[in-house]
Amino acid sequence: MCCALQMSAQRTVYVNTMQGNDLSKYDQQTVNVTSFRVVFQGWNTICLPFGMTEAELNATFGNDCRLETLTDVRVNGTEQTLVFGDVKAQGLEAGKPYILWYGGESNYVTIRLQGKQLTTEQHPIHIGAITFSGIAEQTEGTGRYGILARDNATAQFVSVGGTVNGFFATRCAIDNDLQGNLLTVHGDATGVASLSTVNGGQQTAAFNLAGQRVGADHRGITVQDGHKVLR
Repeated sequence: MCCALQMSAQRTVYVNTMQGNDLSKYDQQTVNVTSFRVVFQGWNTICLPFGMTEAELNATFGNDCRLETLTDVRVNGTEQTLVFGDVKAQGLEAGKPYILWYGGESNYVTIRLQGKQLTTEQHPIHIGAITFSGIAEQTEGTGRYGILARDNATAQFVSVGGTVNGFFATRCAIDNDLQGNLLTVHGDATGVASLSTVNGGQQTAAFNLAGQRVGADHRGITVQDGHKVLR
């Protein structure tokens, strides 16, 4: 009974997922949180100031949702391959950047959780020339890469440039010091599950199971357009 009364007495904090809001006065406090986040069918970037367990992710975004984070960057000349690994079982950590697969219709999703510790601390991922980080407040996109709504099916990171909205809060951005082409790979037990071009072009690269780019004369299992093909 005591614990139930303590939980109900906790402050409820609204987390703005568009412009963002000042959460500094609640930093490291345990509160109830309410938030309304736009998610598109397909891949979205997400970084929240509170954590979510696997069960909470399933309850909020559906059992078929996927959660991945950047685990490696492979460089081939001016081309960089972003390798994302599945971490859903570990849950979403506060302040850490992720990509989230959502299978429902594009819409607002309500997040209501109790007993969550809020944090204003960010935990960007730095690998080579790539920095993958969360967005706390709406910011312009010049010089940064993100997933636009048109590219949700492929987790395609493109230069956001001077788009009107830039990056909304609770999204993630990539800073790329090399300013080269980006590719996205989703890892599985065999090394590569699917591949997406992320340079805005029409050509699709082909890779072997080690994630190395191969030419048209390659023989063996090749990954192209998210499919494995035996040549």
